[in-house]
Amino acid sequence: MVTVWEWVGAVLLTYGVIIFLTGLYLLYRPHTSTELHHLYPNLWWGGVMIMAGLIFLVFPRRAGSD
Repeated sequence: MVTVWEWVGAVLLTYGVIIFLTGLYLLYRPHTSTELHHLYPNLWWGGVMIMAGLIFLVFPRRAGSD
């Protein structure tokens, strides 16, 4: 049985990969529509979401494990 935490981890991992790949694309084909584009927030937030998703998938919380 899959817990809600594993679903959250899968969603975070999926969205994180998509956002991170978008950041890599924008790194090589710059689009200067925002003031802070030089900080590459897609790379940062994509990486954070990937790490959070992996944590939720590797260390799932099981019901009754408290």
